[in-house]
Order: sequence, then structure tokens, then C-alpha cells
Amino acid sequence: MRKLIAAAFAALLLAGCASNPPLNFSVPGVGVAQQKVDADMRSLTVTFARPDEAKGKIPAAAQHEVPQMWQSALTEALNRMAIFSDSSSRR
Repeated sequence: MRKLIAAAFAALLLAGCASNPPLNFSVPGVGVAQQKVDADMRSLTVTFARPDEAKGKIPAAAQHEVPQMWQSALTEALNRMAIFSDSSSRR
């Protein structure tokens, strides 16, 4: 009976470790920029780092989502900073 309870407890404990936690790329505490750039940000491209630039590993299941999530979080942070001018003719 004890073995059955221990096995059930171990199964429940390990079931919680089956998936990676969701990646969160939101940037908290972004303030408004003091100095503005006289340019309009038209596009932003995010790619994976080269192997010599990498600082860590990304879970294989999330590799196709990471650049998109990082790009949207970075764009959102830059928009909240209001560092770029939407009416500028410079890009």
C-alpha cells in the first residue's frame, strides 16, 4: 500500500515537470524617453544569435516562437518609451 501511494505521489510530482514554463518577454518598468530620436521606426528584425554570441540555450519546443515574442515585446517597449517620432520623414 505504501509503495502504491509513493508511486502515485511521485507520478503527480513528476507530471508537473513535464512542460517548460511559458516564456515571458514583457519588459516591465519602461519609462518615457527623455531624448527623442528624429526618425520613425518602420521595422524591427529579431533573429537568433550566432553560436559564438549565445548566452544560453533556448528550449527546442520554443525556438520557432522566441524571435516573434521577443520582437513584439521589444516593439511594445519602444512604443511605450515614445523615443521615435511617427511623423518624421527619416526612417
